[in-house]
Amino acid sequence: AFSAIHEISTPPPASALERSFPDELDGDISRDLAIVRGERIAERKAQKKKSMDDLTSNPAAIRSPKDLLGSAVWAGALWLLSGSRSNPLVTPLANVLYDEKEDQWLKDRNDGLFAPLPPGFLLLMGVVFFLLGVVADRSILFLAEGDSSVTLQLAGVALIGGG
Repeated sequence: AFSAIHEISTPPPASALERSFPDELDGDISRDLAIVRGERIAERKAQKKKSMDDLTSNPAAIRSPKDLLGSAVWAGALWLLSGSRSNPLVTPLANVLYDEKEDQWLKDRNDGLFAPLPPGFLLLMGVVFFLLGVVADRSILFLAEGDSSVTLQLAGVALIGGG
């Protein structure tokens, strides 16, 4: 009696997979896999050629969000790889824009000490490094023959390595 009650009260196990299959496959199975692969490769080559043609006609143009993201990631990677706030561009650029007699942080920097940078100067450094990131992104894009995926992957690896 107990086993009968136990079987009734136990819910059936859930099935994560659907166990019904179509009677016939819908779609064109007469196409050979090699033809599909060849078409896909030809499409990628055409996209790569178009990207390279666009790049040679106007190399500074940012055409897609992927280009913008690649430049931003390269900027971050260059910032981290160069030593972030203690990189070699900070002090010379600060000496050009600020007066050492008026700003204590710049005097400390020139004496070899670490001093936090003002927010406005950090923003300026962000712009400078974004421009350097655009140059790095475009250079790597030329070397990758227009393949922006390779450029973005290399930027990500450089960012991880710099962090």
